[in-house]
Amino acid sequence: VLEVSERLLGPDNPSQGGILSDLAVTVATQGGRIEEAEKLLARAEPLVQRSTQFDDEPLYFANRSWILQFQGRFQEALAPAQTSLTMRERPGRESGQAVAHSLHTLAYVYWGLGQPDQAGIYSERAMRIYDAPGPDPERRIYWSVETRLLLAEVDQKKGRIAEARPYREEAVRRAELMFGDAPLTARTLYALGRQNEAEGN
Repeated sequence: VLEVSERLLGPDNPSQGGILSDLAVTVATQGGRIEEAEKLLARAEPLVQRSTQFDDEPLYFANRSWILQFQGRFQEALAPAQTSLTMRERPGRESGQAVAHSLHTLAYVYWGLGQPDQAGIYSERAMRIYDAPGPDPERRIYWSVETRLLLAEVDQKKGRIAEARPYREEAVRRAELMFGDAPLTARTLYALGRQNEAEGN
């Protein structure tokens, strides 16, 4: 996608910024190539600042946070996650999945910082948005599953074992319905197995 876009628009076109920051996350989290990801973010930063696409810059900050989280640098990941949410919640800005993405990003930062209460608050808000009717149902269901898995972890961490079960069961149901026999479904089934173990079953 990046190569085609650069050929058509040029490498310094501001619209490239969002593509570069998304690619940086993929390179970091799937390939473990942190140095390459940082170079992509460095290329993206001046472009998103000039972009006319309102979500390119908050997406950049969210993606920067995810890359820092992947490295276990949760304290450093907090500020860009907060910036992303603040930008996306500005009056007149589009809400919906973009806001939910920032909420989910922030939830995982707080989870990594050992603050399950805060993680639960932000994840609950994200889940409500993803559960609402809207476009792109596959993406909505994917992230609604992810938020439920985190909320279950929060409950289990706080000793609320029984409260975690509905989140995990619903995560399994949604994953199987939308994605079938996919890696996400396997993760939900594993989480449900952990639930049974925690309950002594």
